[in-house]
Amino acid sequence: MLRTLEDNLACFAEIARSGSFTAAARQLGISQPAVSVRMREFEKGCGLVLLDRTTRAVTLTPAGCALLPLAVSFLEKAANVQTMIEALSSQVHVSIRVDTAGILDQVRWAIIERIERRYANVDWLFEASYFADEKVRKILAHLVDLAVVWDMEPHPDVRMITVCRSPAGLALHPDSPLAAKEAISVDDLTGMTVAMAPRENAPQLYDHAARILRSARATIKAAPDYSREGLLMIPAMTGVPAVVCSAILTSAGGEPGVVFRPFEDGLSVHFYIIGHRNPPSPMVEAIWQDLEDLFRQRKPS
Repeated sequence: MLRTLEDNLACFAEIARSGSFTAAARQLGISQPAVSVRMREFEKGCGLVLLDRTTRAVTLTPAGCALLPLAVSFLEKAANVQTMIEALSSQVHVSIRVDTAGILDQVRWAIIERIERRYANVDWLFEASYFADEKVRKILAHLVDLAVVWDMEPHPDVRMITVCRSPAGLALHPDSPLAAKEAISVDDLTGMTVAMAPRENAPQLYDHAARILRSARATIKAAPDYSREGLLMIPAMTGVPAVVCSAILTSAGGEPGVVFRPFEDGLSVHFYIIGHRNPPSPMVEAIWQDLEDLFRQRKPS
């Protein structure tokens, strides 16, 4: 009878583990002669001698030693696939916890709406954190399954998918002289007062923008965060003429009294989906694989 590759590798791996046809047969739930026949057929089909049979013990040949780690890896992946299939076919609802923030709603829904139809048995639960380090802490503690962040520094235990890239620049009042320009240069910033959210909110953007502003001898004023209030309402309500931000955050806020102009040097920020390198469930891993396929990448650019 023709055996599947998985059956044959499971038989081979169990013999290698136990060192005995009899013990392998007991573990596999079949007879000892059946194990012997299966292995002979497998070796014949492979054109390899995998086992060195003696009256006392069964040991691996060099070919068997080379094949064993591959067989074990194959069987582990097959088991994971089976578990994932069972999870996906289950009628029990699964809750996937996603950490985001109000200003990232536009990014969040661009992600979720494109995959939620494939997961009718998933309830999406959302909570909000503004700082990337807080989102990373939640991911590492498995308090959330996924998070949407921007301008995040890599972490060894967190995997990242780049969702999109957005130009960085200034949010301005429409009456600002800079609003008439297509892009903002260092000379344009000389002597200006510019608001910036805390570095923890977006460390890479903060450092780069701060260098630009300091070289222009601009005054940096602290903004509370990149929330709708902290970012987009400052120009109109406090008299601060400009706020460092990204184009996507400005459009997400939808404030009619604010315009965006990018920095002339082409500075941009990245938006990411992040998750734990050891996902807490097969469903989370399946969604992660779909997200990777959706954005067609394995690493952040």
